[in-house]
Amino acid sequence: MDNPIDPRRYDVDWIRVIAFGLLIPFHVAVGFVPWDVYPYQNNQLAGNIAQLLLLFIHQWRLPLLFLVSGIGTCFALKHRTRRQFFTERTMRLIIPLIFAMNFVIIFQGYHAALNKGNINSLTEFAFEWWRGFGEVSHLWFLINLFLYSLVCVPLFFNIRNNPDGKIMKTVKKIAGIPNGFGLLFIFPLPLIIVELFVKPWSYGVVGQGYELLWYLVFFILGYLCIATKDIFWNSLNTIRYSSLILGIICSTTLFILVSIGDSISPGYGSALMLNGGWTLFGDAFWGYLTFPTCIIHALNSWSWCMVMFSWGAKYLNKSSSKLTYLNQGVYLFYIMHLPITLVALFYIKDWEMFWFTKFLIINAVTVIGCLITFEILKRTRITRLLFGIKHSSKLKT
Repeated sequence: MDNPIDPRRYDVDWIRVIAFGLLIPFHVAVGFVPWDVYPYQNNQLAGNIAQLLLLFIHQWRLPLLFLVSGIGTCFALKHRTRRQFFTERTMRLIIPLIFAMNFVIIFQGYHAALNKGNINSLTEFAFEWWRGFGEVSHLWFLINLFLYSLVCVPLFFNIRNNPDGKIMKTVKKIAGIPNGFGLLFIFPLPLIIVELFVKPWSYGVVGQGYELLWYLVFFILGYLCIATKDIFWNSLNTIRYSSLILGIICSTTLFILVSIGDSISPGYGSALMLNGGWTLFGDAFWGYLTFPTCIIHALNSWSWCMVMFSWGAKYLNKSSSKLTYLNQGVYLFYIMHLPITLVALFYIKDWEMFWFTKFLIINAVTVIGCLITFEILKRTRITRLLFGIKHSSKLKT
């Protein structure tokens, strides 16, 4: 059987680490903007520039994670049977999910209750928490990733076992269109279809609604990209600047459309760009704002992902001991970062101090807390299992 997979790409590992690492400053910053995402916020909020920066990053940070996950799945299936793959997904995703829901997320839930003033002790709160089987919080990503892995197994094994079949012949032909046109404009067509036909009537939030299908497309595209072997990487070399230009044009246009939407009705711009579901509130399925916003939103997310991969392919395809270390701890950082962030925010949110200083403090506390936790928990088989920590020797395959 011809294997459709290239040798390990260290730039993909670096992008994975960067994408997960970006979650820390992003989620810390959410506590300093007036979005009411968290149960409490800092007493002094950042300005509009901070909000625009967060909105810009949000357009591609999660798509990038699912794209990288699709690529990682291609590597994971290299020498695994279906049963081995299912076992690996369960061990890496479901066991850490269940444990974290009950014994990690509980700390951010407890401090949210403290903020409301309706709880006395952690012990009292814990029993109530466990009766409700915990809380998912930011770990919805693990649930989606597990579901995507199960749904896509037939497709992925078909591709792996038939690298010269109709599916891959078509994908390779598109990826090989000169000047990266296929990679930039044809690959994201499924994303545009989801935006145009699902987003108008399906409210999307934390990976559900239209986002469930939208992120699934990124996951599948990640697998398909890496399965084209050198064709993908050669195409990336041709779009380093064109993807960047496209991204800048799309982001600028998108924010203009959102501004127009908000001028019509407060919050309408957010519905156009992020939430969707505008037909549920009586709006037309397609309109002069909704139709172009759907297309631009999909192209914007995809183009910035291609910016990361094209420039990463040029500068990041290098192994290092730092990469091995960070790659080993990336899941633990993902699980632990938000509880640490929210607990730290709870205790300093009312300090009379410039907001950016507190932003830096919480970032430092979160990073150090994750590092210390990782150093402690990576040393036993049980704790590695509970937090999805791969043994360092397994990172070479």
